[in-house]
Amino acid sequence: MHHTRISIPRAGLGAGVLLLALAASAGTATAAGPSTWTAMAGTGDATGVAANRFYPASITIDAGDTVTWKAAGNAHVVAFIPAGQTPPAPDSPTTLAPAGGSSFDGTALVSSGLMVPLPPGATPPPGLVGSYSLTFPTAGTYQFHCLIHPGMVGTLTVQAAGSAYPQTQAQLDATAASAAAADIATGHALEAAYKTSVTTNADGTKTYNFAAGLGKDNIEILRFITGKSNLRVGDSIVWTNYSSGEPHSVSFGTEPQGPAADGPSGGSTYPASGFVSSGLFFGAPLPGSHTYRLTFTKAGTYKYFCVLHDIIGMVGSVNVTAAPVATLPPTSTAPVAASSGGSDTGLPWALMALGLAGAVLSLGRLARRVSR
Repeated sequence: MHHTRISIPRAGLGAGVLLLALAASAGTATAAGPSTWTAMAGTGDATGVAANRFYPASITIDAGDTVTWKAAGNAHVVAFIPAGQTPPAPDSPTTLAPAGGSSFDGTALVSSGLMVPLPPGATPPPGLVGSYSLTFPTAGTYQFHCLIHPGMVGTLTVQAAGSAYPQTQAQLDATAASAAAADIATGHALEAAYKTSVTTNADGTKTYNFAAGLGKDNIEILRFITGKSNLRVGDSIVWTNYSSGEPHSVSFGTEPQGPAADGPSGGSTYPASGFVSSGLFFGAPLPGSHTYRLTFTKAGTYKYFCVLHDIIGMVGSVNVTAAPVATLPPTSTAPVAASSGGSDTGLPWALMALGLAGAVLSLGRLARRVSR
């Protein structure tokens, strides 16, 4: 999917909002003409936890009412799809573009286009929106979807105009806040449970296994999960995307503009000239490679990022130090007894072979090919 660079602030639901919502009085509300309701498309916090769900997931309104969804935690698309119509694929260019008018009666697809979280009063970048309002003139039950996050689905029930509402806005807010808080807590538990690992290769180098995002049931960690990242020359890192549908990249250097940022670039070793990147890749069970491997051939400190989520803090750094220099074992100064053949052997052959093997290990680091 060719992405548009966007600024996604670190958004979440504050404790004060939750307390105010929970303090709202219970009971139904009587319709007094068309009303406007607010809801959230996604949620998230400053640590990179993002839930790709609607809050609340179910809303009941009257015909003629309007609902406004605001994006939070990540970018989203809110779309209503008529029965029997196939939605555009997540990587289709039309997925990110707005469609239809300002109302939905069940007969034609309508879509917000790409929505991004915005601070209060902020103006969205050109071609993007921070919220989406839609009016519903016709009674019925409709599903709404995020077109870029499969499985992110909600239900809207439109009852006859003038019907009593089964909830107030405050009660909707309370339901949304409770569900969002539970999902964020689940995200933190998911991150805490993940453990990095390291293996030692036959040539003495090491391979570090890190996560490029984590996810389960549409709850995502938009971060690189790493343990110790102090490597030696010749060591490698394998990043695996463990998300439940979120694409990520592992990218080094200066990001190019346009679609070139989305594809793989460079070789299997670093440093290298230009932009070096895995390209966008997904977690299982989605098709394609789920891992990216890079071998480090020179000492230095190198920063990397996800081309989609670096703005919200999905960045990393690896420090590479020089590999130890192999040296031959010290030679003995004691006189060496003559062999039966009458020649001086000097350094015992076994020790000489050991020293040569060490030199070979120090100098011969084979490049790893990126798993595709």
